[in-house]
Amino acid sequence: TYPLPEAQLDRFLMKIIVKYPTRDEERQIYKAVTGDDQVEPESTLTGEEVLELQHLVRRVPISDFLVDYTMDLIRATRRDGDDAPDFINRWVLWGAGPRGGQSLILAAKARAALYGRPEVTVEDLQAVAKAVL
Repeated sequence: TYPLPEAQLDRFLMKIIVKYPTRDEERQIYKAVTGDDQVEPESTLTGEEVLELQHLVRRVPISDFLVDYTMDLIRATRRDGDDAPDFINRWVLWGAGPRGGQSLILAAKARAALYGRPEVTVEDLQAVAKAVL
């Protein structure tokens, strides 16, 4: 609800826009949280399993070509850089920093793992770029 300072924005892996619920979804929300029948969430993973999955994601390989591709994408978001398109120089105040590249690679590795692929693809990077950057 309140904008974060620029120095804090890069601490998040992704920005996910959550739209308002549909009329039916909103009705279900009202009924679920204002009634007497409170549903207790069930644990699906242990803390240890979450850590294992995090380590698994980090082990997904990414080629040097795709690391360079990531770097090109990140550097193209920076104003007045050699790689920045004209519209970036006109409309963007702060481009992505190194954390943006790290986040993009980690999100792409997670996507590759979710899809059961042995390595990151260009499609993985492109699929997560909007949410990450």
